[in-house]
Parts: sequence; structure tokens; C-alpha cells
Amino acid sequence: MNFADWMTVPERNAVAAGFRLARESVGLVVAGDWPVAWLSGPGGIGKTVITKTAIKVWQEKGLEPVFANPANSRELLAALKTAKGNRPVIMEEADTIFRSDKCLNILKIATDRRGTGLYDNVRVTAPLIIATNAPLHDLTVWDKKLRPHIEALFNRVPPVTISFDRLANYEYACYLALSTDMLRWTPRGRTISAATTARALSWFTTHINEIELLSARTLCNIAEWMTILTPNALESKLNSICRPAVGNHLPIPLIDWDAVVAEMIEVRRSNRKMAA
Repeated sequence: MNFADWMTVPERNAVAAGFRLARESVGLVVAGDWPVAWLSGPGGIGKTVITKTAIKVWQEKGLEPVFANPANSRELLAALKTAKGNRPVIMEEADTIFRSDKCLNILKIATDRRGTGLYDNVRVTAPLIIATNAPLHDLTVWDKKLRPHIEALFNRVPPVTISFDRLANYEYACYLALSTDMLRWTPRGRTISAATTARALSWFTTHINEIELLSARTLCNIAEWMTILTPNALESKLNSICRPAVGNHLPIPLIDWDAVVAEMIEVRRSNRKMAA
């Protein structure tokens, strides 16, 4: 694949399609048309990024979000009480609530647009964005006794699952690296060289079957480590994100990353000249 081929990834990639649906779902919550957006996908794939635009819109309206990661029904109820019916509530890595019948009952009331919206005399309705690393499309991962509650919630508003497919996640992470400034700087502002970008993409590719979590976050970490760490520390860090026999032994893509990154730089340089 050359640079131009990578730019077509969003047209056919399951992760990109999932992001489009997730943005639409969150947009409906912001507009007040839906009570909740359920977002599901692997850790580090970018679910948090999707909520940032919504947070900005709400803040511009004077609605400061309530951020919560409830471990039980009491903490869930406290977060919804704090929202006072109008502040948005954002829950990330919210796997726990799907393992509690009390939490699920509270959420059924909170998302029932025809109900009273009250639980133990507490108003629990509020705009909700609930994200989890668990595959919400697969009810078999949850306790059988709780599945009817979860099905009832998802019958009102369907969950959006951003693909768990490893190849799709690999391709989308590489696409982001080439189409955005994701690998231009480390979090501390140190420049990531073109050579290091190509090296990070190459390592990410050749270890596609060993890397535990194929995601944009992982690729960013690799590029950062290659920029700032000593060889011994780098080897330790890279080993820490790998596990034996992860995935279904995908064929390792044969890509000349030095050539692709060079083409990326040339395209960006040309675009800057045209914009000047």
C-alpha cells in the first residue's frame, strides 16, 4: 500500500464506520433527541475523543458535564443526582454498571422518556454518554439474569460498537498516523522525526500478532518511546505491550514504511504550498 491507498481506509474500514455511527449517536444526545449514547470498543481506540466535541458544545451552553465511573448503584445515583436533570453525565470504562441489576434498573428509568424519571424520589434523567471496553453487541458476555435488563436498555437506544476486529484496528491506527499530526510530537512536545515515525509504523506492523491492543494509543506510545527512551528501556517497554499468540495470526503486511512516510511528507509540503 502506498500513501494514497492509506487515505482510502475510511471508505472501507469497520472502525471508521463505527466512529461515524458513534458521532451520530452522541450528536443525537447533544440535540436532545436521544437520552443516551452507548459506546463500545477496545481500550485506546478513541472513544474519549468522540465525546470531546459534545463536551465543548455543552460547556458553551453553560452545562458542565458530570464525569463518573460508578462502581455501584449508590455512586451511579449520586452522579445522576448531581446532574439535576440537565447537566450531561459522561461515564467511561463503565463496565461495572452492566453487572449490577440495581444500576441497570436506574438506567432504565433514566432513559425512559415516557416515565417519571424518578428513582427513590431522585431525578435520574440527564443526557448520558456511557462508554465501555466490553463488546456491548454481544450479550453473551453478561450474566444471564441481567440480559433482559440490558436488552430493554438497548431496545430503546441501540449501542454503537467500534470494531474489535484486529486488522481493522491496525489499519485505522496507521491511517490516523498518516492523515493527522498524531505522530508529529510526543505529549511533552518533543518532535517525532520522520525516521522514527516510519520505524514505529514498521514495528507496529511486524508485531501485529503479538501486540495486545492494536490501537492509535498504542502506536502513539511506540513512537514516543522510540523518541525518548534508551535502547534497553525501549526494549522493555515494547515487550510489555506484547503477549504470545494474540489474535488469529494475521498475515504480516509487507509495507515500505520509509517510502510511505516520505510520500506523506511530500503531500503535506505540496498542500502547504497550494494553501499559501
